[in-house]
Amino acid sequence: MLPAKINAKETLLFFDTGSSMFELLTNKETCLQLAESGAKPMQHQVKSWDRTLTANTYPSTACINIVGTKLSLQSVTYMEGASTSQVERMLKAGIGGMTGNKLFLHQVLILDTKNQQFGILSSLKKSDLK
Repeated sequence: MLPAKINAKETLLFFDTGSSMFELLTNKETCLQLAESGAKPMQHQVKSWDRTLTANTYPSTACINIVGTKLSLQSVTYMEGASTSQVERMLKAGIGGMTGNKLFLHQVLILDTKNQQFGILSSLKKSDLK
């Protein structure tokens, strides 16, 4: 779980590498708030376990903040076909969405699962990767 601020609202993002096709998966309301005004969604079918869902991806120029690191969104997505109870359970638990690797293409996300900590490196040079 990554503590985040979306539209000035504190929330949690569930980090899931299975969601890496999308920068931010969220509910329809939040998605439309973060989408560019008047933009049309790009729709495509995705498999989630044994179900087929429709991904609605909108262009976005919004930013989200994860523990002091401002991340620009190029797109934001919501899914049609997810069960209402699943979405409600996530919202009640304070989870505002899911993210994967795509959000961090220009950063380095360090996950320390043993100690339940993480960090984000924003300005990394090739020489830092030795």
